[in-house]
Amino acid sequence: MDHVDRLIAGVRRLVTSGSALPYRHVAGQGWEAVGDPRDLSQPRPW
Repeated sequence: MDHVDRLIAGVRRLVTSGSALPYRHVAGQGWEAVGDPRDLSQPRPW
């Protein structure tokens, strides 16, 4: 049940504090985090 507790804690943090990064909409790609340091070069499934 640890995974459920982590999910609930994450949702609670998102609701109370908002996202850690601002987001912008990119036409044809969807939403992406501004300044996200992760490599997201893999094609998106949509």
